[in-house]
Amino acid sequence: MPRPVIKEVEPLVESVCPPNRIGKGKIQFHETIKEIEQRLGDPAVRSQSFIVSNTPSHTMRMLWKMEKDEMLKRHILFQEEDKDSYVRSMLNSVVVQP
Repeated sequence: MPRPVIKEVEPLVESVCPPNRIGKGKIQFHETIKEIEQRLGDPAVRSQSFIVSNTPSHTMRMLWKMEKDEMLKRHILFQEEDKDSYVRSMLNSVVVQP
């Protein structure tokens, strides 16, 4: 079985969501990465993206005007407040079930 190839995506991420600008591009990247996955046309390639935030969800709710469940749907995880579950949530999202 061929080993998966991991390509450097940081330049792509930088162009889609510059580090000095948090905004729609960054919180929508979970959709953008799926569009890129489709364009690759390789069924063996599966891409996911996550934001792991140190900022509490109640602060982000005020900034982004969305509830935590909406943030979770956009793959925004909260490192401190969900410290016992955020890594598991991420892994559960990316593991392919047989």
